[in-house]
Amino acid sequence: MKKIIPLISSLFCVLIILYFWDLIKLPYNENNLIIGNYYYNKINPLNDTIRFLIFLTVPFLIYLIFFKKYYENTYSLKIKSENYFLKFEENKKQNILSNYLFFFIIFILFEFITLDFKFLVRPIDFFHEGTYLVPAINHLENKNLFGPTLYDYGFIANNLAVISSYIFGFLSIGGFYIIKLILVFLVKLSLIFISRSLVLSLELENNYKTNFFVLFTFIIISLPDYYNPLIFYQRYLLYLLFILYLGLTLTNQKNKFQLLTLGFFSLFSVLWWWDIGAYTNALIFLTLIYLLIHREFKNFLLLLIGISISWGIFFLISGTETLENFFYQFNFIYSASDYLLGIEYPIPFSADSIRGTKTLIIFYLISIMLIHLNLSKKYKVSFKTKILLNTLFLAGIIGFKTALMRSDTPHIKYASGIIFFLILFLILFFIFQRLKASNNILSIYKKYNFNFILFILLSIYYLSSIPETGNSTSLLKKVDNLKNFKKNISYLVNAQDSNYLNDNYALIVKRYKELAKDDNCIQSFTDDISLPYFLKKPTCTKYFISGAQILNKKSEKNFINEFNTSLPKIILYDSPIKYLINPLNMPTTQKFINENYSFYEKFNGFTFYKKN
Repeated sequence: MKKIIPLISSLFCVLIILYFWDLIKLPYNENNLIIGNYYYNKINPLNDTIRFLIFLTVPFLIYLIFFKKYYENTYSLKIKSENYFLKFEENKKQNILSNYLFFFIIFILFEFITLDFKFLVRPIDFFHEGTYLVPAINHLENKNLFGPTLYDYGFIANNLAVISSYIFGFLSIGGFYIIKLILVFLVKLSLIFISRSLVLSLELENNYKTNFFVLFTFIIISLPDYYNPLIFYQRYLLYLLFILYLGLTLTNQKNKFQLLTLGFFSLFSVLWWWDIGAYTNALIFLTLIYLLIHREFKNFLLLLIGISISWGIFFLISGTETLENFFYQFNFIYSASDYLLGIEYPIPFSADSIRGTKTLIIFYLISIMLIHLNLSKKYKVSFKTKILLNTLFLAGIIGFKTALMRSDTPHIKYASGIIFFLILFLILFFIFQRLKASNNILSIYKKYNFNFILFILLSIYYLSSIPETGNSTSLLKKVDNLKNFKKNISYLVNAQDSNYLNDNYALIVKRYKELAKDDNCIQSFTDDISLPYFLKKPTCTKYFISGAQILNKKSEKNFINEFNTSLPKIILYDSPIKYLINPLNMPTTQKFINENYSFYEKFNGFTFYKKN
């Protein structure tokens, strides 16, 4: 009876927090001039983060305290104790999953080369795809790093199309899509290796490990989708690699070189995607604290040296102008994003809060499960398993900041990938623990080997039911795609730009090209940001996403200074597509436009202004 007290106490605490959820808030920053959802509703961007951390930590601590009080045969929380729950132990080197690892790599490779590449030749999302395509035009025109473009996603992220142009010899939308598909493939590959490391660390018999690996890996490689990669989006590749590398480093005593190279992720992650850079460095910071608490001072210094070396090299090879632009963009993105893009997290159990509430429940369940796995001797969980699971959980908490900043369904979904990974793993873990405790089932395992049969059956099911192009694609269709792999790739890479335009947008591009034939650059004050790519002209300033980058007191002065040196004859002033554009966020710019430009033409809903 006493063992239910931790759960009851913790759940009672959860109910209290949920009841007072909307009352947990900080004062609004009245100095903020960026107009968005938070501005109109006077919301402090930190509110949801504080609510989330309180929801996560307080019930967790309550459960932990009562768990230690009422549960017997548990590990200690004291670092110097012989019974310490994170006491280091050597890794047991095992190769029992090597064949299945190889099979899964071949499996996802087969999945990749049987994709319907032709399906991607269709009208694009002119806003989101433009954030990748326009920086490529700017970079090819002006090779100066961080100068011609304000990178909305990150230096490497916004230059994926540039990378494709170097690989295929020319810039194309199809080539850029190939790079994105390859990143999804690498995300799947990373998940396979994380699964392998976790399963190998389990204290289970080999048959159990093999079946666990096969079942779990089939589930997790189905999470990233090639055509709509929302869960485990491409940007998560580096984050997953860092999590795996960090876990392996912390569980290896001969990790001196690994600790040094681990520090290089600090810089590379920031160059990769801005948000992944923030999350990776937060995880590095927690790692430094972990090393200090455990008095691993040499390892602490090695990690710091690795961080310093990577940033030192960056400072040495970058010119003054590049560094100034880098830190300007760094500060701009991290300081403006919350106020501009912020959507408040839905109050749990309120209307339209199903996904948000479900995700919070999953976080809570994982935290309770991890208390048992870390502290109960009943499960015989290895040091490596604990480190990997705890690292994943911390990474999931940190990465959930994306959902706490912009809390619509797509962002909550794509910020929950690691949490889905963890809850699926833990559910399977407890199922296999029950199987392990059953002598009858164990005897069947010893008599018959179901591993290969299970693998084959799941392979057939998986390959014949992958959703593709909106419908379920037959295995025969995949075989046809396999035969025409090179032809399909060539078709995608060489597809003309006109194939990615709907009829109306094709007319807009044609008309804009006629109007701006004498201009050397393009400047749009709408959310149709792909136009410079289709017109094959760079933007007049680095601020190519007007609605997200030309902001009152943040960048207007710099924008006008840059724009004043080019002043094209024609600008696109308005269009039907409106995501972030808000004239109230750029009052000085509006005044500047009205002083220097006048209405010229409205064509199919698009308004053009001409220089006075």
